[in-house]
Parts: sequence; structure tokens; C-alpha cells
Amino acid sequence: MSNDTVKEVQQSLNIIRNATNKENYATQVKVVELMTQAILSHVQALDTNPLMKNVKKVKNRNSNLATPLPKSKSLKSSPPINNPNDTVPTLPKSMFLSP
Repeated sequence: MSNDTVKEVQQSLNIIRNATNKENYATQVKVVELMTQAILSHVQALDTNPLMKNVKKVKNRNSNLATPLPKSKSLKSSPPINNPNDTVPTLPKSMFLSP
């Protein structure tokens, strides 16, 4: 891709951004959906064979790395701090001020 092509694409994206900044949220989402569909169809049209060759090379390179060390038992047995999946305890109604 030449530099002129990249500049044209960037200018087009800036025009789209400026046009959608003035629109409501629903219109902005629809524009993003259209852009995503265009990107996906463009990616699907590309030849994926060179990409797959690069992926195989990266996988082979990673296979030469040392295996990670096992986690210590002390870390496994201790409960996690600030677990986002923990339930929040409910407070008694007496804690709240009555109107």
C-alpha cells in the first residue's frame, strides 16, 4: 500500500468520525457496525496463506521456550482477595435511616 493510499484512508476515516460526532448514539453505533462489516469482508477477501505461514513460524518459536513453573501450594490454598465473583453481603435494614 502506498503512502498516498494510507493518507486517503486516514482522511476518509476522519471524515466519518467528524460526521458521526454530531449524530445521536444509535446512528454512531450503526456507522461503527457498517465499518466493522466492511473491515470483515475486506479481511476475508485477503489471501490468508501468507498469514498462516507466519503463525506456524511463531508457534514453532514458542515451542522452544521453557515450560512455566507450577504455582506454589500456598497460593492455591489462600482465598483470593477482592474476588470480583464474590457475593456482596446484605446489610440489615436497621443500618439504613428511615425517612
